[in-house]
Formats: sequence, C-alpha cells, structure tokens
Amino acid sequence: MDDDRTKVMIVIGLVLLGLMFVGMFFFKPAKPQSGEVAPRRATHKQEDPIKTHQQTPPQPQRSAQRVGPRIIRGAAEAEEAREEHRKKMQQDAKILLAEFIADTSIATLTRGLYEARNDTLIQTGSYYLQQGDRLKAFEAFEEAANDPNSSLTVRFFAIRQCHFLAKSLGNIEDYFKWGATLGELLRDNDLTHFDQKHNSDFLDKIKQKKIYYQARTNLVMQEAIAQYLIKNHKGYDNNLAMEEVLRRIRQVEEELQL
Repeated sequence: MDDDRTKVMIVIGLVLLGLMFVGMFFFKPAKPQSGEVAPRRATHKQEDPIKTHQQTPPQPQRSAQRVGPRIIRGAAEAEEAREEHRKKMQQDAKILLAEFIADTSIATLTRGLYEARNDTLIQTGSYYLQQGDRLKAFEAFEEAANDPNSSLTVRFFAIRQCHFLAKSLGNIEDYFKWGATLGELLRDNDLTHFDQKHNSDFLDKIKQKKIYYQARTNLVMQEAIAQYLIKNHKGYDNNLAMEEVLRRIRQVEEELQL
C-alpha cells in the first residue's frame, strides 16, 4: 500500500512538472520585431509640492521706449501748426461775421441777434446764467455794457441783462442805475427792430419808481408828493393824496420784493 501511494505521488509530481514546462513554452512574452519599441512601464513622477497648481510663465517685460529729441520736436511743430490753424479759422469767422452784420439786405433784427450772440462777453454771461451763477453773469454783462468798443446792439443786450439781474440779486441801486441807462439808450437810439419804443417812457417810469422807493422811509418826500398830486391832478384832497402815495410805495415794494 505504501509503495503504491508513493508511486502515485511520484506520477502526479511528474505530470505537474510537465505541465509547467509546457506553459512556459507557449505563454512566454513575444519579442519585439525589428523597428518596434517595447512599451515602457508607466512610472509615477513625484510632483514638486510647491508647484501643485498650474502656474503662468512670467511674461517678458517691455522696456519703455525712449522719446528722442526728433519726436519731441515733431510733436511741438504739430501743436504749433494746429494753433496757427485755429487762429486762422477764428479770424476767418470774424471776417465772415462782420460781412454778415454789414449786409443791409439781411433784416436788422437778424443781424443784431447774430452780433450779440457772437460777442465774447455776452456768451460768457449767458454761460453763467445757464449754470445758475447770476453774480458772475452780471459781472460779464456789466463789462460788456461798459466796454467802449461794444456796439449798440451788444450794449442794449448787456444793459438790459444788468437791469434785470440787479433786481434778482437784490441790488436795488444797480437796478435803478442800469434802468436809467437803459431808458436813456432807448430814448436816444432807434431799437424798434428789437420791439422797443423809441421814446422816454421807460426812463420816466424808472425815475418815478426811484422817487417812491426813496419815499418809503421819508415822510417829507411823501407829503411833497401828495401836494404835487393835489396841485396837478383834480379830485385829490390831503387824505386821498396821501393814500395814493402810500399805495404807489407799496406797489414799488412788491415789484422789488422788499
């Protein structure tokens, strides 16, 4: 029995050994043919712990270009040429405006409006009016009104603006001053093309307003005015004349917002 078992074990071992040799012969790796490269085993490359994120390579910095004297000189010459061109255009515009204003075939009103609107000081005053700065506007119009080189049309617009702006600014003395100047201008010059009467009506009204303004706190003036009314107008006695004087004073105060 023992001998048979030993024989069986030997046979089984020989069979297993034979199978091993057969497997090695049939399943060994194929050799690469000529010209082929055997695949390499993938290796894990250890990353730098500092460069764990993708980094943008630094961009090369451009050095500042130097501006040479030739370039600077060319820029200066270009600026000088532009300035000369601007002056020439301004001069040409002045010539065209003067020819337009002198053209009698064009309506007087149209020519006058163009002349006033193209005056530098009138433009400055109008600009400040649009900005809401009445004081600076008044100063610009006052300068135009006092300029001896200003034309009649420019002076008319400037004086009228001074008269009304003085009232809005609460400058009563300038209100009467420029009102009298405007009245004299209308009396002495024909400005009917601006819808202004060629007479002394405006001047007379300003003078009368000034008298009642000054009589506000002057009882002697009030009595003198009352006596004038009694003497030169029928139907007045002392009481009625004084009531009329006080009524006209209140009217002036309301108009001037006193």
